[in-house]
Amino acid sequence: MANIALFIHPNEIKATAYLDENVDEELIRNVTVLSQDLYIHPLIGTGLFEELKTQIAAVTVTSLNATLLT
Repeated sequence: MANIALFIHPNEIKATAYLDENVDEELIRNVTVLSQDLYIHPLIGTGLFEELKTQIAAVTVTSLNATLLT
């Protein structure tokens, strides 16, 4: 799979959700990407959505965006 910017790491999902440690991370990644596109993107708008993806990919997340992601 291509390098996709996830707003939450699969390990964080496993730690906070009712998922077993044996759940395939690829499945979690696919669902996370779908959820980001279907629910977060319309909520925050294209500008901020693309800014977050770009900053996550470049590992240069600003403090305001880090707060938003948290």
